[in-house]
Amino acid sequence: MTLLALYHCYALIACGAWLLLYKLVMWTPIGVSIPSTITTGVAGLPLALLSPLFPWPPEPFQVVTLAIIGVLLSFCNPILTALLLAIALGFGIGRFAWQAKICAVLPEVMGHGMHGTVLTLSVLMCIIIFIFLPGFAGPQAVVYVLVPLTGALMLALGVADNIPGKGIDANQLLAIQPCGAGSPQIINTLEAWLALALCGMVLQQILNRCGKGVLQDDDEEQDGSLVAALLPQAGTESGGGAALPRPGEAMGQDDNRFRIITSAIYADEGTDQSHLTEMERKLVEVCRKDDFERDRVVWGGGLI
Repeated sequence: MTLLALYHCYALIACGAWLLLYKLVMWTPIGVSIPSTITTGVAGLPLALLSPLFPWPPEPFQVVTLAIIGVLLSFCNPILTALLLAIALGFGIGRFAWQAKICAVLPEVMGHGMHGTVLTLSVLMCIIIFIFLPGFAGPQAVVYVLVPLTGALMLALGVADNIPGKGIDANQLLAIQPCGAGSPQIINTLEAWLALALCGMVLQQILNRCGKGVLQDDDEEQDGSLVAALLPQAGTESGGGAALPRPGEAMGQDDNRFRIITSAIYADEGTDQSHLTEMERKLVEVCRKDDFERDRVVWGGGLI
């Protein structure tokens, strides 16, 4: 294995492991701010998995270019972060489906294989499910499902790349030929991916339930990070319910009204909302009753 391939292998392992375990770091004295920023950047790196599909620029600039583009887009908006993760996951699902069996079953149409069609459909499916599907798409689906699935994919491919003959790496996964048609290497990597993804989703749920009230107020310092934007419940509990951030408390002079309103939306019933204006209280009430409107607000919709 060349030095470049070794670097690529361990980069996949590190990024995948971070997406699966980043919440654990938030329990440390580091707090939320730094892990949130790191997670936002790492969430854009899976775009580099698509590098084998591009003939230009030459290696290794394909990976570097796509990684930089992915990170920059990820910092622009949480929706772009989710979109990048959904695209990477869609390619992973499509490629595993192709290599597992479909490549040996689907016939050619007018002299052209169905490889591109399968990948396109799988990517569109993931985008629709995680970005547009009513009742499911939204911040919680991204944090609790999409991030663990994509992180597990990167970790599984990195481990497989480090153990030749036991699994398939990213280059082999994205190759049109040869058709694996359910080879042991493909099955091993697929099983590892699904097992890691399941563990990651369970861990997210456990940490969310156990960690309510553990995360510190410095998450409010982050305006563009994925985790800070998608974890409005990251506050401390006091008395009968979650204590909402008040204007001027741990937020400096520039009160982040969006953060305050988002926290109020996810707070427990009966939590004091006296610090909100009448219009903000009405908005919170609407968002609690209507999931669609809630997601519009949390995802940066035009209601605020």
